Amino acid sequence: KLADLPTVSQTDLQAIFHYFKCATPSPRYYHELTGDACIAYCNSGVIVVPEKYRSRLVSEWDNWNRLVLTSPETLRFNRFHADQVSLALALENSDVPFAPLPPEMNMPVHLETYPPAWHTRDPVIIHYHWLAYSSGFLKPVFLHQCSRRIDAFNARLRAEGHADSAGSFATSNPPQPKRSSAFTGATPKVIVGSGWWCDNKPHDWTIGSPVAQSVSFFKLWYQQVMQCLNPLCIVVTDSAAPEKPDHRLFTNIRWIELDRNYGHANVLRAGRIRTKYSGFTRAVVNGAMYALCCDADFYVFVEQDCLLYGDDLLNRAVADGNDDILLGRPTEGGKGLNRPVAAPMLQNALIIVRRTGLERFIGAILGAPWTDGEVSPEETMRQRMPPYGLIGIPFGRSRPIDFKEPNFYVHHLNDNELHRFLELTNSSLTPPAFAFSVGKGRAEELPRAAAGTNVPATRGT
Repeated sequence: KLADLPTVSQTDLQAIFHYFKCATPSPRYYHELTGDACIAYCNSGVIVVPEKYRSRLVSEWDNWNRLVLTSPETLRFNRFHADQVSLALALENSDVPFAPLPPEMNMPVHLETYPPAWHTRDPVIIHYHWLAYSSGFLKPVFLHQCSRRIDAFNARLRAEGHADSAGSFATSNPPQPKRSSAFTGATPKVIVGSGWWCDNKPHDWTIGSPVAQSVSFFKLWYQQVMQCLNPLCIVVTDSAAPEKPDHRLFTNIRWIELDRNYGHANVLRAGRIRTKYSGFTRAVVNGAMYALCCDADFYVFVEQDCLLYGDDLLNRAVADGNDDILLGRPTEGGKGLNRPVAAPMLQNALIIVRRTGLERFIGAILGAPWTDGEVSPEETMRQRMPPYGLIGIPFGRSRPIDFKEPNFYVHHLNDNELHRFLELTNSSLTPPAFAFSVGKGRAEELPRAAAGTNVPATRGT
């Protein structure tokens, strides 16, 4: 497969060919991730060789490798990639025919940024580099289809009796993707806050698909938060939920578990729990305090059943405004609780607070003289947050959803809307535990969901 990046530049390769008195071939391929023109300069991790060419290629490659390794230091190139340089010399100076493999045959998952189309590529072989725990389980990655395959691989290990090594989760973290530089000046430090409750039981306040409150949904939520906001970290306030994801499998997570479940605001209103703050408010404030203590440029609260979509979302959401607190626009056309249409209230599934507004934001919530049961969190924010702005991207609980919008957030999705979102993002909610079934001592893969469209390794002919 062609090298994803020009780890040895075309200029350096030309100098190497010139040193060895070889004709310099014309670049006729392209590096996948940069678009730079290149010769047959390849990753050497996966090679498919017909038997009739095997001994010839081995001999040529070995000979060139010895010459490259003993070449003078005046040839300036990254010697770590000497095997790839010698493979290029072998391919370009022999009659062994060459055709590049598609990226799916040696899919790198360790890099910091990828073109959006790479999220749809369904790998045959994953090149995970250092992204593995000492137990042998693979770490989470940010490419959609690769992430699905890693889930399935890890599920197979579990099904075959391999144990997760809890101690391995803290051994190392993969490099994180570069955060967007859409804002002028330094890249903003973003802290995301959220809450967590799951007991896999229906409750009186559910609107939308119950799947959105499930453990399997968390991975989709996390995936979208990381891709849309690229936060420094995500602070999840767990209301002592009986069911929860293994947060150790996700980088950037700060998981804080409360001593008990403090309930939905409607539970307080019904008198089932007597306290001032609901679990929602505690999650909002807990994340905001963490952001304040980290001097975050932005605190973004995203409810656990709220999904984000689109590149450069934070920049679009603040919409060139200077407001230091931004709340969701009042609901229009959404489904209400025990009523056909939701009340036109401000939305708080997505909240954005600049550093300059954090103290005022926290103080407005904590200083309210009433409980969440007496006045809803949305109404508390409407009364006590002014001046505030409105988030510049659409939807939340509002309907209908236009899935063609470049940026949006969606809350209270029904099953059909969730299916549309999964199709849009080429994602899956199949729990890893169901990815494989085990019989007679071996694991067999179940039929997989439709894969993303493969893209040729080189540009058009």
